Order: sequence, then C-alpha cells, then structure tokens
Amino acid sequence: MAGSAAFKRVAGAVAGFLKQGVTPRKLAAAMAFGVFLGLFPLPGTTTAMCAVFAAVFRLNHAAIQFFNWLVYPVQLLLVVPWFFAGNALFGPAQETLRDAEIRSAMDSGAFNLAGTMGSLTFNAILAWAAVCLVPALLLFFALVPILTRFPRRAPASLPAEPGQSAG
Repeated sequence: MAGSAAFKRVAGAVAGFLKQGVTPRKLAAAMAFGVFLGLFPLPGTTTAMCAVFAAVFRLNHAAIQFFNWLVYPVQLLLVVPWFFAGNALFGPAQETLRDAEIRSAMDSGAFNLAGTMGSLTFNAILAWAAVCLVPALLLFFALVPILTRFPRRAPASLPAEPGQSAG
C-alpha cells in the first residue's frame, strides 16, 4: 500500500510539472539529473549542484530538486560505499579508510569531509561518476517516450451535482 501511495505522489508531481508547461524532454532531463546528482557522495552539496545544472541547462528548478530530494535517503546509504568503491576502483589513497575518521569528518560537514579526506573523496567522486553517469543517460532516454505519452492536461471538469446547474 505504501509503495502505491508513493508512486501516486511521484506521478502526481510529474503530471503537475507537465501541466505547468515543462516539455517531456526537459522534464526527463530534470529527473535524470536530479537522480544522478542526488546520489553524489558528499551530502549537503547536491541542492546547489542541481541549481547550477538547472540554470545551465534551463531545466525546471522545482523538478530537478524534487528528484534530488527524492533520492536523498539512498544518497545517505551510499556515502560510505562510494568511498570503498573509489578505493577499490582507483587504488588505495594516501589516507587510510577508517570508519571512525569518516564518521567524525561527516559530522563536521560535507566540505570538512572533502578537505580532510582529499584523495579518498576524489576517488569516491570518480566512482560515483563511473557508476552513475551511464544509468542517468539511460534513464533520460527511457523517460522521454514515457513522458511524451503522459497526460499533460487536467481531466475534464466533473459533471455538476444533481439539482445544480452546470454554469
């Protein structure tokens, strides 16, 4: 039940963006960028990144932020795995990957985390880009035809109640 309610809310938001005049292609780009950037390994940076991408690519700010925030719980779950993946894909960094150090740096903010753990952070960002870029592009190309068929207009008005005039 909860899954269908969440799906209905997301579908309602998508319908709302389309009713506002956002083209299916631009909405698909906002959705794909929002999800892609929303999984960035440094929490606290994605809102600004999405705002910049929306401005540069002339995307709907509300749409890109909606999908950025929609994946926020997943982003939090993936922070540490991105660091391990970066370490595995690009070799061990100069710093060692200790759980206590990561937690301490995360508690003091995203920019402190980046500064304290320089090459580990860089490797995590490379791992994120390597893993997420192609699926984000595939998501965009999959969403365009779906959103093109998505209803863009409000449903016809409901018939008047019995005993009331329709005017």
